[in-house]
Amino acid sequence: MGIKQRLLPYMKAIRNDLDVTTHCSILEGNGIVALERIRSSNVLNLDLGTGSKLPPYATSMGKAIVAFMDIEEQKKIAEQLDFQPLTPKTITEKDLFLAELQKTRLRGYAVADQELTIGLKSTNYRF
Repeated sequence: MGIKQRLLPYMKAIRNDLDVTTHCSILEGNGIVALERIRSSNVLNLDLGTGSKLPPYATSMGKAIVAFMDIEEQKKIAEQLDFQPLTPKTITEKDLFLAELQKTRLRGYAVADQELTIGLKSTNYRF
């Protein structure tokens, strides 16, 4: 059974119970790649399809994936990133990104507040 078939029931349950858009993504190189996405009924939804690649420093899903990696791996990833200011709230420095990863690890979930696009706030848990 493929990963999509195994994930979809859980993703649908979360979307239905909480009415939130659910994602499954992986870290590939210097970006987060969406494997699957199920949209909520909310009016504001980023048009992000399977295979879309986003920077981990500007997304809650990227922060959630990287934050729970080994600290040395986090540093290696941060060294390779080209921090670009996508909005005025985007993290654009390696040290700030690493500090945000530690906050994420401590609280158990990641937050991106208008770092990828203005008007979009997202929260991600690493399962």
